[in-house]
Amino acid sequence: MSENADDLAGRPYLWACACEVVDKPWVGGITEAQSFAARDAGLGEAGRVVFITICCQQRGVNQLCRPELAQALIKSVRFRQERGDWYAHLFLLMPDHLHALLSFPPESSMKAVVAKWKEYSRRQLGIVWQRGFFDHRLRKAESLDEKVHYIRMNPVRQGLVARAEEWPWIWEAGQE
Repeated sequence: MSENADDLAGRPYLWACACEVVDKPWVGGITEAQSFAARDAGLGEAGRVVFITICCQQRGVNQLCRPELAQALIKSVRFRQERGDWYAHLFLLMPDHLHALLSFPPESSMKAVVAKWKEYSRRQLGIVWQRGFFDHRLRKAESLDEKVHYIRMNPVRQGLVARAEEWPWIWEAGQE
C-alpha cells in the first residue's frame, strides 16, 4: 500500500459510485425458476448476485478504512456468510462507502438482511450510514468478473493505491 490507511482521514478524493446488479444463480444452488418464484413472492433478489453500495452519512472523510474498524467489519461479513445470511463474493471498503457483490438465500429479504447488518455495525462499531443503500442486480449479459475488476480498481481510480493488490480492505469468498 502506498500509504497508511489512517492517513486517509480528511484526504480529498473523487467519490464515484456505479450501482449495478446481475442475474446469476445463487451459489447456494437454487434454480433460475426458484429464484424468479422467490422474487415474485416478495423475497427481493433471492438467488441473484447483487452489486451493493452502502455509504456513510458523512462523505469525504475516512471512516471505514481504519485498521480496527475495517477488520471488525470484514469479520462481521464473514460471520454472516458462515451463518448463511448471504454469500459474499466480494466485499471492499473505501474510506466513506463500501462495495459488495452479494447473493441471498431464497428465504431471505435482501433489504432486511442488509438493514440488520447496518444496524449491527451502527450499534457495535458506531458507523453512521446513509439511509438505505444502492443495489443493482447483475443481468445475464453482465459478467461477474467485470464487476469484480471494477470494484477492485476503485481504490486505484480514487488515487489511494497504485495497484489494486495493495488495497488491504477487501475480502473475497474463499479467503481466510
